Amino acid sequence: MLSLFAKFHTPKDVSSYIDNNEKLMYPICDNIVVVLNKCLDPLEDDYVVYDRNQATVLGIFVKQFRLFQSFVKASKGNDIADTIIFQRIQYEAYVKMQYLIKYGEDAQKEYRLCSYKNRYKLYQNYKAKDNPVARIAIEKFKLDVENEDFSIDDVADAVEKRKSFGGKNFAQIVEEFGQKEFYVPIYGYLSDSVHSDWGESRQLFLQEIDESSFVYYPQKNVPIPVRQLVAQGLIMLESSFVFFDWLESIGKKHSLVSAMESILKEHQRVLLLIMENIFENYKSDKYLYE
Repeated sequence: MLSLFAKFHTPKDVSSYIDNNEKLMYPICDNIVVVLNKCLDPLEDDYVVYDRNQATVLGIFVKQFRLFQSFVKASKGNDIADTIIFQRIQYEAYVKMQYLIKYGEDAQKEYRLCSYKNRYKLYQNYKAKDNPVARIAIEKFKLDVENEDFSIDDVADAVEKRKSFGGKNFAQIVEEFGQKEFYVPIYGYLSDSVHSDWGESRQLFLQEIDESSFVYYPQKNVPIPVRQLVAQGLIMLESSFVFFDWLESIGKKHSLVSAMESILKEHQRVLLLIMENIFENYKSDKYLYE
């Protein structure tokens, strides 16, 4: 794969490779998965150990990695509905990870506390009621909080003061990290899939037979657009580099990770060439009827 990359220097060089995802995009995505899997588990006979606060960053990065794997698998199966869902959730996790890294232990502790928000609401609503299902859920909630070295009051204070993680809505957090240009096309635009809006249903699950009539349509088996794959690949790589920098800052960046990082940088270089090619095509009507 890397020897193949040597021939790519300009957006024009990749043109003949992006008409079919099997030629270049899927091999790149598969390579990213293999390399990141090794980066997450660099020790053959031991573990890299993180404390509870550090584990919030690790956990949310692992989630992005797993979502990217699922995204690639769904893409190969031409399941565009699933790819959109994975894409949106992965992007949200990336942004939250940046927040956890930037604000360190205070944010990581708050993140842990706020994660109990819904269970705390159940506790408030059902603690005085005779409901056996709620009772079990409440007892598990209390044990989890105790194991975290928190109290119920700690959770209540976080929920009542902050309302949401960071005390900001997601759009505000996105803007803080200079990614406002991604918010609408990646997060906001794809919200149809999460909220089951009409735009998603009409495009992905129905067939329009005239201007006002629709019929059931089986799974639409259409190739995933290369622009969707390259965008998600770039986000996964950007997140990886942020994660690697964080590993170095806490003294847990293994030498193997540094070696793998150079490989991923080369993947990023080629994906950026593909993206430039795609932007050039947007100046025409090439994508208008897709």
